[in-house]
Amino acid sequence: MLLCSGVIEADVVEYQTATALINFLDFHFILQVNMPVYFPEKQPKLTFRSVYHTDSAEKPFSKSTRSYPWSPRWLPQEMIERLQSFVAEVVPNFQKISVLEGTGLKYADKSSESSEGYNKL
Repeated sequence: MLLCSGVIEADVVEYQTATALINFLDFHFILQVNMPVYFPEKQPKLTFRSVYHTDSAEKPFSKSTRSYPWSPRWLPQEMIERLQSFVAEVVPNFQKISVLEGTGLKYADKSSESSEGYNKL
């Protein structure tokens, strides 16, 4: 179950971005939603950011996607429900990728797992 721990920031002028701290089964991450100019014809870009790991540039480890089910004909409630389902589906993969490819946790054993099968993001 996805739980929003809090909104970090939201564009209340142009309504183009919203960023929230999300908890999924005790894994916390930041989800940023970027609305395209041609919404709802084009779907939002979702960026997942780790609060535990960084990349080689010492920035939060992140993955972005626009590859998920989407239809501009859906009602707003269905858009939200499907986005929530997609996020819940890919968070375990994002968590594993951030451990394998990111740096930050001293006890993460990168040699015991591979990232094969975790490239939905």
